[in-house]
Amino acid sequence: MANCYNQADMYEAAYTISKKVDFKSLDLEKKAKLANAYAFAAKDLEGEFVKILKDCLCDIKSEKAIEDENIAVNEKFLSGNAFYMLSKLCDDKASEEIACNIAKSLKKAERSKEGYFLTTSNNKCLCVAFNVLSFYMNYETKNGGKEQYNDIIAQVNAIYNDLFEDTILELKNGKEAALKPLVYLAAGLVDMLEVMDQALYEIWARIRAIFKETIKAILSSAKYTLGSNKELDLMLVYAIFKGCRMNLLHTEKYECEATTLFDQILEDKESISDAYTAAAFILAASESVKNREYQDYGRAKGGVLWS
Repeated sequence: MANCYNQADMYEAAYTISKKVDFKSLDLEKKAKLANAYAFAAKDLEGEFVKILKDCLCDIKSEKAIEDENIAVNEKFLSGNAFYMLSKLCDDKASEEIACNIAKSLKKAERSKEGYFLTTSNNKCLCVAFNVLSFYMNYETKNGGKEQYNDIIAQVNAIYNDLFEDTILELKNGKEAALKPLVYLAAGLVDMLEVMDQALYEIWARIRAIFKETIKAILSSAKYTLGSNKELDLMLVYAIFKGCRMNLLHTEKYECEATTLFDQILEDKESISDAYTAAAFILAASESVKNREYQDYGRAKGGVLWS
């Protein structure tokens, strides 16, 4: 039996945590992660989160990096997902236009010699799946005509081939820092699967396969690491909950792993105050209330199958 958490309880917990963070004082990276989380909360938890999302994006859109097409930083692209969500929730064409303008900077983004996007500091990291590729897929599905789907899957494959095995090996050897890129990879992949058109099945199936392998590898390799970092635990909870809801993972097999971690964090949720962990909690809480037993399929969403 899938364990859907009570929406009122999750709303109260997420809203209380959101109030602990002084959004205007943050740098753009933290603002983008929070805005992305607030976007899902506005959709799934509702209440004050629509207003919170509007206020946050009003602040973000004045950032130089957002306005300047020549600036191509990861956090700019992650914020694009939030603009898309606001456009959907409020039928706000201006927010969609901002997202499309953000997408123009994808052409300026630095890439590795293997062909995939680098981080803002020009480093290689699996986390670009969450920070950049999720928005790239969102844009291509909604406004790009899916013309760059082949580039997206080429980048996913290149990242996987270049970084995945070494990162898993580091995690198996007890390197706690290796968990972070892996959980953000998982979250990025499942976000990509949620917004892409499943009709392009070969691409969808390849991303799904890497997502499932990532979740399995984390759970089998991080047994001494999970439970020690709330942000990373919550990102894994989010990825597993969403993967179960989308029938990418067997709910009966994987949901208990996520609920165990999430329940432990809920017991100590009052200690959450930093922006990264707050964003991760809000994502996990927003996904926790959704039905993971039954999925209402349908194509009347511009290619997006998942509710």
